[in-house]
Amino acid sequence: MLKQRIATALVLGAVVVGGVVFLPAGAFALFVLLLAVPGLYEWATLSGLRSVAARVAYTLAGAGALALVWTAPAVWPAVLGVGVLFWVLAAAFVVSFPAGRRIASARASMAVAGAPVFAGAWLGLVALKQQEVGHWFILWMFVLVWAADSGAYFAGRAFGRRRLAPGVSPGKTWEGAFGGTALAVVAASAMAWGLGWQPLSGWVLLAAGLAVVAILGDLFESAVKRARNVKDSGGLLPGHGGVLDRIDSTVAVAPVLAVCLPLLV
Repeated sequence: MLKQRIATALVLGAVVVGGVVFLPAGAFALFVLLLAVPGLYEWATLSGLRSVAARVAYTLAGAGALALVWTAPAVWPAVLGVGVLFWVLAAAFVVSFPAGRRIASARASMAVAGAPVFAGAWLGLVALKQQEVGHWFILWMFVLVWAADSGAYFAGRAFGRRRLAPGVSPGKTWEGAFGGTALAVVAASAMAWGLGWQPLSGWVLLAAGLAVVAILGDLFESAVKRARNVKDSGGLLPGHGGVLDRIDSTVAVAPVLAVCLPLLV
């Protein structure tokens, strides 16, 4: 199982990093849109759409909406703002869970929630890519998210005692969260220092905040899956589950980073 998980991660990582580094902005936008398609289908499933036809229709509608956003740059700031606001509301949802379980179980509310989740994440990545050294900003984000996830896993296994959100994910602990945040800050700060980004203190603070957002993204998907009584969002990625299981932190971090980045560069 572990070998399968590592092999999937290496192949997927190589494809994504290659797209980030080598594709121009327009092609990259299409590349990310194509990657979002299976995630949209999984979201349709988590929303409670039972028939394949309904899920396909939701997926195509979502992809079409993202394509329309690409043609209207004037609405990009508003879309990113709504995306960030969604994650503020998601934090309240996670903290109050299972009080909001009925919301996550309702098809209509979940279907609508997919709009800020996917539009914010997709546009966040596109906006980052369009920066002068946009590929480095995206790779920096990937390093941060990977470090937060890995640090939380290993610190939780070694030191985990106090549950972080027992109603959402009993396996996650405060010790894991602190370990993930610490490793994310160290790894992201080291990369920023190596690339000569200034002020370094600003990047350290940003890394700490985004590490918390990454944990929120993970917890939010866990809460949705718990409301739907499923273990994984899908089975497309061997050893990992579904696409959403792999990008749950990234979809939360991308719009927040895109909005915060102008404060530093």
